[in-house]
Amino acid sequence: MKEYVNVEKLIKIAVMSILSFFMIYAVASKKLQNYVNPRMNIVAIISAVILILIIIFTIPDLKRKKHTIFIKDYVILLIPIILVCVVPYKVYDSEGQASVDSSLSMSSSSDISKNNQDTKKVEQKKSDKKAVNPMVRDGVTWDVSDEAFANSYLRICGDMNFYEGQKIKLKGQFLRTNDFSKSEFVIARMAMVCCAADLQPCGFLCKYNDFSAYKTEQWISVTGTIHVEEYRGEKMPVIHVEKLAKAEAAKDKYIYFNR
Repeated sequence: MKEYVNVEKLIKIAVMSILSFFMIYAVASKKLQNYVNPRMNIVAIISAVILILIIIFTIPDLKRKKHTIFIKDYVILLIPIILVCVVPYKVYDSEGQASVDSSLSMSSSSDISKNNQDTKKVEQKKSDKKAVNPMVRDGVTWDVSDEAFANSYLRICGDMNFYEGQKIKLKGQFLRTNDFSKSEFVIARMAMVCCAADLQPCGFLCKYNDFSAYKTEQWISVTGTIHVEEYRGEKMPVIHVEKLAKAEAAKDKYIYFNR
């Protein structure tokens, strides 16, 4: 006699198995970070664990007979799986923005704080008129690592005067718009607060005379000096570039202000 198998439960187990696999794979491969903030990793892991537990408790029902089978209720769950397999993978970049205008040159620290007020408060040092930056005093070049870009960005925006005259070296993407002058461009990183939908370029306005060899979104390394200047009615840190060079892309394409 042929052994009975509940097809509905079998499909349910198969769909949940595939979904849990994709969740675990997305976290392990770090591909999930292309779409959502890394803090969502724990949500994906917990979801995968819950699905696995449901699978375990569903296995005994495979041999339980059921007169009415509703396969279509589970087949609809295959839609996200099919989309993952069919839709080509593409890392979201600044080309995906509706427009990249001059506002990308500098987002004020208050704007960043407002976007992150429900996530993590970044401690910012408030200097007074007598405060002296020892790195400026000693002529030390601040070499900003890829991982420290977001934190350094907030520190500089939050206390511009403290970093006046600071020599700095950092890496990012070359961005420029038509309304910039011939000597202006931006070195930026794509910043994510929650998910890919809120990505925005965050970086520093730079001044340099010769950057004709560089293209939009090309990864560059900039070495220069920070000066606080008024730009289109707003005070902001501007890097006067002394050295500009091509660079390797950062391991993590995006930066996160609330990790």
